Amino acid sequence: MSESEIDSRILSEVAYWLMLMQDQPLDAEQQQQFEQWKHQSPKHQQAWQKAEKLQQRMQAVPKQISKKTLQASHQRHIPWGKLVVVLALGCSIASMIHIANQQAWMADYRTPYGEQRHIQLEDGSIIILNSKTAIDIHYTAQQRQIILHYGEIFIETGKEQSHYRPFTVLGKHGVIRSLGTQFNVDQKAQQTTVAVIEHAINVKTANQKQQKLVSEGQQVSFDNSHIQTVQTLEPNTLMWRKGLLVSNRTSLKQFAEQIHRYYGIQVEVAADSQHILISGTYSTANLERLLNNLEDTYQLHTEYNFWGNKLLIKKDK
Repeated sequence: MSESEIDSRILSEVAYWLMLMQDQPLDAEQQQQFEQWKHQSPKHQQAWQKAEKLQQRMQAVPKQISKKTLQASHQRHIPWGKLVVVLALGCSIASMIHIANQQAWMADYRTPYGEQRHIQLEDGSIIILNSKTAIDIHYTAQQRQIILHYGEIFIETGKEQSHYRPFTVLGKHGVIRSLGTQFNVDQKAQQTTVAVIEHAINVKTANQKQQKLVSEGQQVSFDNSHIQTVQTLEPNTLMWRKGLLVSNRTSLKQFAEQIHRYYGIQVEVAADSQHILISGTYSTANLERLLNNLEDTYQLHTEYNFWGNKLLIKKDK
């Protein structure tokens, strides 16, 4: 790989982190991934130092303008994947940002935090998108493919009679092939979990070295190279479709991660409270009501930081 190719790849990754931070503060997991990325090499650190200078200059630009400019960089294709983003306010502010594989901004269907979306496709297939999810639909005469950029979806595949086309879900960790079924796909940063409600699916890892059949009433998790042991379907897997967050002796730390997933707010749990076990059914329609229920049931105290974008949960003293 040439030096110019290395620089192009790094700048492409810089653009991705800039967009992520422009949208909202990084959560704990994203922050850890960012730090690991930044310290991969001196070139990564140098590229980010330049990006920080750009970021400071972008603060003078109205947020909606700068955000739309970064988003627009995903919607143009230049040879070798190189894209130019120009920010202007009074005097010209120009920066070369290289974008490679991040296509979620131009996804066919997206949901923000706290919302769901129901869609029906031309073949009768039904897809429900959970909070913070993005997918593309790719139907041809030979295949039906759903590209899951991030998030969670429930699928009921349409039944084709005259001309059957394979139905697959392509995610970051591998490919799921439907065998006439209803199933749920939950894609997280490190692994994907697929749960089968009806019939069966076939899972193949991204490196194509492992595959496994998963039948009705089963679920399995996998990453790019490994498929875990098949488990019995968790009974509360699909409660999110009803707008419910169900917990059965879940640690408060894990429960806080679910709050972040639904509402997009960064949640910090005090060290002495992380292992409190949470059980119950909570509506995701109203965050304040959910927090009030937690406070009353488990003698907790919740408070926001000055900017209102971070939530602290601790024991009520």
